[in-house]
Order: sequence, then C-alpha cells, then structure tokens
Amino acid sequence: MKRADELKILVMLYWRFRRGCPIVASEYNYGDADVLAVTSGGMRIETEVKISLTDLKRDGAKTKHIAMQRELGLFQDRPSEYPFLRAATRSHYFYFAVPEKLKEKALGIVAEKYPYAGLLVIKPIDPEVNPRYSPPVYSAKKARLFNSKPRLTYEQTMDIVRGMSTTLCRLGMELIQK
Repeated sequence: MKRADELKILVMLYWRFRRGCPIVASEYNYGDADVLAVTSGGMRIETEVKISLTDLKRDGAKTKHIAMQRELGLFQDRPSEYPFLRAATRSHYFYFAVPEKLKEKALGIVAEKYPYAGLLVIKPIDPEVNPRYSPPVYSAKKARLFNSKPRLTYEQTMDIVRGMSTTLCRLGMELIQK
C-alpha cells in the first residue's frame, strides 16, 4: 500500500471514530476529495492528504480553491479568469492533512495560501495503540465554515454511499495482491 493511501485511511478513521461522522469515503469522485466525510446533519468535510510541501503548494491551482477564494472575496486580482466558476464551494469545511514532520511549514503555507482551510496532522502509528479507536490524527488549525452551501439531500448522501464501494474494491484488490 502506498504511503498516501495509509494516511488517507488514518484520516478516514479520524473522521469516523474520533469525530463521529457516519459516512466517510476515500477518493470518491465528489470534487476529487482524497477523503470526504459527512456529518449526521448532512455537512460535507473534504480533506486533501499531502505528503510533500510541494504538493501542498501546488494544490492551489485546482478550481475548487479558486472557487473558495472567490467566495471569500480573496480572488479579486483576476476576476475575469475562470468565468465558469460559481461563487460556491463543494464542501462546508475544507482541510489538508500532512505527516507530523511537515506540520510547522504546512501551517505557514496554509495561513498564506489557504486561509479558509484547516490542517490535520498525522502522527506516526504507535504499535501499542489501535488506530481505529485512537487515530493518530489531530487538528492543528480549524477550517472555516462555508455557510452558503445547502446540506446534503438524501439522494446526494446515497450517491456518496454508492461511490464508496469503488474505494473499498480498490483497497481490497491491493490487499489480495499482496
């Protein structure tokens, strides 16, 4: 299993077991989220897992960041660029997740480039602790709430649940092949 996949699993454990989100999905095609969590109230939380600072910096070129910046009034310097973007985000909260060794530098990058984003930090796994019950993930910076998005409908929630099987099948095949 790739390092990024391992970190995504730990982030999924964090949202499911520590934060109590009844739905978590990895790499679901919902805005290309590495991890998507849905609260019991229908709020969407998107997390992008980054294993390098270069990757973290590069993420700002994605249209979802431009949409979030525009919604917050941070994208005033190029208003005619990307006219197809709606002034809305796909999720209520947006987080990055990084390994603990990148925490300090990542906090600076997030503060400068992504002021709306939260930051989750992933510590090394302690072999004495079951990560399911105590995921080695903590929040170093809380994300800003985007209130303008409606909560998920039943149909949208079911679409996410259906899409989760893709990730489970891919991870299952990787385990079988080992």
